[in-house]
Amino acid sequence: MAKKTSIDLTQGNIVKQMILFSFPILMGHVFQNLYNSVDSIVVGNFVGTTALASVTSSEDISRLLVGFFTGLSAGAGVLFSPYLGGQDEKNNHHTNNTRVVFWGNFGGGVGRVGKKNGPSEKKQTNPRPPRARGATRHRETKPQTPHKH
Repeated sequence: MAKKTSIDLTQGNIVKQMILFSFPILMGHVFQNLYNSVDSIVVGNFVGTTALASVTSSEDISRLLVGFFTGLSAGAGVLFSPYLGGQDEKNNHHTNNTRVVFWGNFGGGVGRVGKKNGPSEKKQTNPRPPRARGATRHRETKPQTPHKH
């Protein structure tokens, strides 16, 4: 027996369908909050207050972006849902392709802006030398060879 791979949200109990539809989104937000909480705990305990302030201030930006794109994704469903519900394959296919092309171009544009304005790869692969006390002296010390008896 073939397994059913799609769910028809136009048939059946609407409350159950809405809960099944929104559960993955809810779990995504739960895991995003859990990640942010653990990140704040680890950074606060092991790195310091300046890093904690940096992490918690960037958390709001991250939450804003996740919410924005979740909303855009749900809004995109409004465009092709009449065609999907009306079983109009041609218009559904056309609308879905337009959505994929739009998001592909948008993602490529954001990637190009990030690549142009972000830190260079050289800076990421060549970290500053260690600044721990005695680290430079230790690095310059030649290893001792064992004495033969």
